[in-house]
Amino acid sequence: MNSTKDIDKDIVFSSVQSLGKENYLNEEYFPRNYIDYI
Repeated sequence: MNSTKDIDKDIVFSSVQSLGKENYLNEEYFPRNYIDYI
């Protein structure tokens, strides 16, 4: 399985398991206004 995490694309898909990890839930990885739709 591909574990590449590209966050600089127009469309980014993620699983609940990935977004729920503490290392992704911070302003350095995803700024507060980065996600438009969940």
